[in-house]
Amino acid sequence: MELVWEEDGEEHSVEIGPDRPEAMLGRLAECDIRVGRTSVSRRHALFSWSNGSVIVTDQGSTAGTFVDGKKITRQRIEVGTVVNCGGVMVLLDAGAPKAAAKPPVRQTARDFPDSAKPVRDEQTLSGLQGSPKAGAKKDLDLDSLFDGPIPSRRNRDQGGAAKAAEPPKREEPKKEEPKRKSGFDANDFFASKDEDEDLWAPPPEVVASNRKKADPVPEAKAAAPAAPPKPAKSHLAAYLLYVDDDGGDAEVRVERDQEPVVIGRREGASVKVHNPSVSGKHCQVAWSGEEVEVRDLGSSNGTFINGERIRRGILNDGDVLRCGRFELRMSFVEHKDIAQAEYEEWGDDWADDELDPGQPNYYIVYRDNRNQLTAITMGEREKRLACGSKGCEILLEGRSVESEHCEFEWDEGVLIVKDLQSETGTFVNDEQVEGDETLRNGDVVVVGRARLRIARGTSDDMTPPRPDKRGDKGNLWARHLDHRDDDMELLFIDGEVDDDGGRQELSIWGNGECRIESQTAGGKTNATGMIDRDLRKILFDALLKAGFPDVKTKQTRSGEVPAELTMFQGRDEAKISLSKKLTQRSPAYHEVLEILRSIAMELAAR
Repeated sequence: MELVWEEDGEEHSVEIGPDRPEAMLGRLAECDIRVGRTSVSRRHALFSWSNGSVIVTDQGSTAGTFVDGKKITRQRIEVGTVVNCGGVMVLLDAGAPKAAAKPPVRQTARDFPDSAKPVRDEQTLSGLQGSPKAGAKKDLDLDSLFDGPIPSRRNRDQGGAAKAAEPPKREEPKKEEPKRKSGFDANDFFASKDEDEDLWAPPPEVVASNRKKADPVPEAKAAAPAAPPKPAKSHLAAYLLYVDDDGGDAEVRVERDQEPVVIGRREGASVKVHNPSVSGKHCQVAWSGEEVEVRDLGSSNGTFINGERIRRGILNDGDVLRCGRFELRMSFVEHKDIAQAEYEEWGDDWADDELDPGQPNYYIVYRDNRNQLTAITMGEREKRLACGSKGCEILLEGRSVESEHCEFEWDEGVLIVKDLQSETGTFVNDEQVEGDETLRNGDVVVVGRARLRIARGTSDDMTPPRPDKRGDKGNLWARHLDHRDDDMELLFIDGEVDDDGGRQELSIWGNGECRIESQTAGGKTNATGMIDRDLRKILFDALLKAGFPDVKTKQTRSGEVPAELTMFQGRDEAKISLSKKLTQRSPAYHEVLEILRSIAMELAAR
């Protein structure tokens, strides 16, 4: 057998069997399957050969090991199973037997006129059981591995007879289906309308041939009146629901009069997946008039709607869209205006007025005279603070700051900065302050050679949830956050390499030590520092108010790569995604996100 994976656009494989009973996957040089993704732990997962089968065991990894979307600790896997190790997809393949056999050749994407892929011969899964030359090294093509019909996984007898051969059942009167809810119910995410429905149906050629053999339609039925036209969907919002690489529920909205939703493995795809059966750009979904249309982009393994392979097709509510072996479900939501309100762009203010976060505090994050990151809170308790080099609440020495340089004032939830007639001036986002200047979340105030970053927080009225309102994990971490042991670790990952600020990985320990790694297109940079007790208290109190790690929603938006927050304490670990939808619904999590971003930017800017 072989373990096959892809990295940097290249396919790799290692053998596993009696001659090589173990293969370790991780970032260490000693690993048999060595990968460079930061989401993969140093020793992530162990593949073991045991009595003719393979067992995968998670090695206490940070991101976890998943099989069929479920996180596992130890599980026996079969040939054809794909294991997700921190975003690296590893396929267990049967390998090439020694008997020489010429693989059958079949047509694939070249049959489609609009395909941009070069013409090539594809091998089916059965063709991969042989090798052109005995003992020759096999060149495995993951795209062709999943090409062709996928056998039904249920309702097949020993002789392979299809369920269609069973005697017909007496039809029951149809019951009126309840109206579809606008939310996302993970329990019936992939549940079919018929318990015997087979989502892994054969390609359209087989379906067509079966239809030709069927009895002709009676004239009475053929003359039945045409179904009434479907109502327009102008009042609906369209979403594709799916399970992401981490096993979480996710969704992407198909916007009107905007770029199509692209599903594939390449960078820039709206729904980026690491499943090897999915092509780089597999298919696209977009509104076409009053219908949502899906178009195959010349994929190797095909695009299917409810099990039938299509080149172009229309998606209706509840339809299952399958790309290779990756599935999504179409969902139309009533009351488009409500859906738009939930998904409006995230600005400085929280979107939902019903949350009533009260008059917010503001945190001023900066480096003190010990060169440690600290913060001071502006709100009901501290309404006016001076900033300068002598006798001021915000004391900045030796950085070209005048004795009384500027003044901050909190006025009924609004933060204002005023220059105190300094010679060098006070600047907000590179613009000099003239008179009073209102500050917003994320603003940077420059005083001499010192920077002060503004982060908006919650009001003093917001308190942590009661123990009976938290889950078991929430209560466990409430105790950890109260004690704040020195070995507690917080890992915050934000942004992407192609973003303006790049991708940042911030680590903070309970004793105040911190480290950041910033990666941009130009390379990587590292920086270390210290966070003082005051700023650590602000951060951990915000996590307590949020009820970490309890969250009410995990959905992400189209093209969104949410920030990730993971905390470790001894053997306990908890991870959440700080998506825009979550931070809009939870002011406390919004506060956590803004504090962490302020720390990360100030540490990286040194």
